[in-house]
Amino acid sequence: MCRTSSIMRKRTGMTRALVLLVALMHVAATCASSEKNNSKKKKILSLGGNGMIGSATLARLISKGEREEEGYDITLVSRGSWPFDSETRIAPFVKKSINCDRQLGLANCPELMEDIESTDQYYAVLDFSGYTPDWVKDAAEVLKDKTRVYVYVSTDSVYEVVEGKPYAESGRRSVETDAVRPTDEDLRKKLNEFDDYGDEKFAGEEVLVEQRGVNGTEGVPYVFLRFCDVIGPRDNTGRFLTLYTWIMFGDLESLALPNLPIQEDAVEGTSITYVEDAAQSIILAFDEDNRNAWDDRFGFNIACQEIFNVTSQIVEMGQMMGKHYVPVKDEHGIDEYPSVEKGPVDVSKAMDKLGFVPTRQEVALRETLKWYDKLFREDEEIQEEVEDELVDILESLNEYQSEEEQEEAIDNLLNEFKNEIEERRSDEL
Repeated sequence: MCRTSSIMRKRTGMTRALVLLVALMHVAATCASSEKNNSKKKKILSLGGNGMIGSATLARLISKGEREEEGYDITLVSRGSWPFDSETRIAPFVKKSINCDRQLGLANCPELMEDIESTDQYYAVLDFSGYTPDWVKDAAEVLKDKTRVYVYVSTDSVYEVVEGKPYAESGRRSVETDAVRPTDEDLRKKLNEFDDYGDEKFAGEEVLVEQRGVNGTEGVPYVFLRFCDVIGPRDNTGRFLTLYTWIMFGDLESLALPNLPIQEDAVEGTSITYVEDAAQSIILAFDEDNRNAWDDRFGFNIACQEIFNVTSQIVEMGQMMGKHYVPVKDEHGIDEYPSVEKGPVDVSKAMDKLGFVPTRQEVALRETLKWYDKLFREDEEIQEEVEDELVDILESLNEYQSEEEQEEAIDNLLNEFKNEIEERRSDEL
């Protein structure tokens, strides 16, 4: 009996040792595999990336990394805010999230500089937050010799600061080569004052062209993409939410809008960019197969192919939402879209050179409305924002003889709004 117990103890000890050895071998193999996989990952530096376009792009990269062996190590640089669901959709899946204010210069962000110094080369730098040419210049200088390609988010507003007749007069869409500054200094100054955003973003493009030097071999390779008014989920400008509010609740009795007012000077023929198309084009831009598209000093237009006519599209969106309006021009009407006057853009160059495939405009509008419907049902903060929008609409459409009359009108409107919400909840149940 004693002998048997001794043997059992020896065998138990040997078994434990064997189990421990196997476990250690498994851990070693797992670590080796992890290091191997990490070594295969492509490093992405995202300047911005928690907003509308950035989160759509990073979500695609995160999803792609989950499906493929290589994937991406993403360093996200922002001022620390997480709009909508980006704190759960993006934040947990990036390798690093670094708080940095670009106004102070990237060199004054120690954690970012440490990341840059420890990186041989970023597979791509994605600049979602290059709002001024100084910020773009600063990034290009800091990241020199550290960047395979620099993808810059630009805008169709650059066409507002160049010469040329608008689409309404010429019947011609803006093409990339139209982006040439006027030689007349007075005209140039006038156009820049008319659209300072377009001027600043155009200057950012010019910084990237100039930093490549005369021979085009210095600095960092670049691609810039010109987006139009961007629609889609997670619009943190609030523009689409305002449009949604007008259409969805314009038939409340307190507003009594048989006709939906459109800003009387709204330009009818422009382009819109679907946020998922923006994300698609950014990823295409740094793809190895599209290397021949880098350092194109005229960039690429990215938008739906169809022309966006604000009047007819609002009618179409109303029908998608079960509403039937007749839009009329009015000085107090909807003025969220469009933001440009030159007109629509031609996207054939991006389709030919990048392999860009634009989403049909009707699909983009329908998917955007569907997302806002869901958001409105589930998010009380958004409901409060819609309340505020409705009050603004009411006050813009009416003149009151007294504060009491105004307060009564607002109370009536908000009571109608709350009843509408309750009816919707009842219908869903």
